[in-house]
Amino acid sequence: FPSRSEYGLAYDWHSKTLADEALSGGLHAGPPGFIFLKFPSTQISADINDATCVSKDGLRVKFGVSFQYQLPREWVKPVVVKCRDMDKWASIVRAAGMSAVQHSCSKYLTVAFQNKRGIIQGEMESKLRIKLEGPDGDGAGGVYARAISLQLTNVELPEEYRDLAQEILCNDCGRRGSAKFHFVYHKCSACKSF
Repeated sequence: FPSRSEYGLAYDWHSKTLADEALSGGLHAGPPGFIFLKFPSTQISADINDATCVSKDGLRVKFGVSFQYQLPREWVKPVVVKCRDMDKWASIVRAAGMSAVQHSCSKYLTVAFQNKRGIIQGEMESKLRIKLEGPDGDGAGGVYARAISLQLTNVELPEEYRDLAQEILCNDCGRRGSAKFHFVYHKCSACKSF
């Protein structure tokens, strides 16, 4: 039987039929030999770490995202018909999430990942919502998952920039020098200011 934090869709394996709607946790009666196909009723979190995407300027950016989603009760039957079980559905949701992030990444220059991170995160969440819920928000054009939120957890400089040095003129002490390359700031080797 489904627990309090699960939905259950009754399946009669003798007649090979599914119930019309999912039930919330608790005790439920059914024909002899029926089972429940169970899905969580709470939000689910997916982490994508150490992934890469190609930015608008053609550089490979390493990033990490975390996103949360939920399966509404009325979408349980279409998910079972399409995916059969929780594991297959969760892997499809994760792939759709990765696709949304990849698509968003290609719209921005590498420098934007440092100074427009909030805007990029918003774009990623918007694309995630469309991929998971579909363009009409009814699940049918997506993968039957309700997008809750997305966080851009990590962004690393492309390999090409990691060991580069930049010649700088410090605005604080007026000295020239070199500093390790960064998109947003450079640290003066003489006075240590940014």
